[in-house]
Amino acid sequence: MKGEKHVRTGHIGETDDNWDNGFYTNGLIFGFPVNFLIDSGSTASILSIDVYEKLPSNVWCSLVPNKSEIFDVNGNKVFAIGSIILELMLGQEIFSQNFMICNINQDGILGQDFLLKEVSKVNYQHGLAHDPQPGNTMLIGGKANMICRVEIKDNMTIPPMTSTMMPVEIPGVNHLTEYGLIEGTTGTAKSTLTIPGIINTQDQVHFVNVVNYGDDEVKLYKKETIGTCESYTEHDLKPEQIRTLQKDCFTASEEIPEHLTDLLKRSSTYINEDQRQQLSRLLFTVPKCIFKDR
Repeated sequence: MKGEKHVRTGHIGETDDNWDNGFYTNGLIFGFPVNFLIDSGSTASILSIDVYEKLPSNVWCSLVPNKSEIFDVNGNKVFAIGSIILELMLGQEIFSQNFMICNINQDGILGQDFLLKEVSKVNYQHGLAHDPQPGNTMLIGGKANMICRVEIKDNMTIPPMTSTMMPVEIPGVNHLTEYGLIEGTTGTAKSTLTIPGIINTQDQVHFVNVVNYGDDEVKLYKKETIGTCESYTEHDLKPEQIRTLQKDCFTASEEIPEHLTDLLKRSSTYINEDQRQQLSRLLFTVPKCIFKDR
């Protein structure tokens, strides 16, 4: 409709059931997806009982009794039914890992035993964990924490004082939510400005509006980073309408004689609205000859 304003409301990241202030990575055990918390404070790696019971039943016979007890951060004992060695697939790599099967809220926890053996360093800014083998990386943080680069797809030239919709590539965009928020990179070279916007990450081709606000043409080269893209979750809001009525309680009714309006205004300072209406009706009944100058 003419005059309507459509507003999109959302938030950065993704809403899920994980309330830990930590990083997560997605893995597979027997083809079953498991969301692991990366926790360097946990001495052992743990798999929840709920996930364990969903694994093939022929795996259960490999469960052995625990040789040690587990306690949470508050010192409370955690219920455990045993431990088991399972093959964990992270990315394209497979790791043989011993898990303690416990009653925990998360699907699983990758603790110090895994990190010390399999991870050489963690890049928290880009959400990557590197194992000792060169070139092998694991994504951590999931959709809620993942931030991807926005790169120029091909060499482009932008004329002065001009905006251009240019095709871009976003490595790792498939790890974001359905929508992504693109923002310009601080300190991008040259006199260019990347206009923030929301994209559908599932589209085959993505475009970004780039402005050259300088007096000379600007050349941007393939693979040049011009911004970042992170998960954006849309809020489904129901349309609401609000009507505001403003009433001036000191405006005299047009029915009241003009020579009595000042009396009504001064009296309204000390009475409520109902009393004001009663006074207004009373003054309306007063003969016009009263209070006039003689």
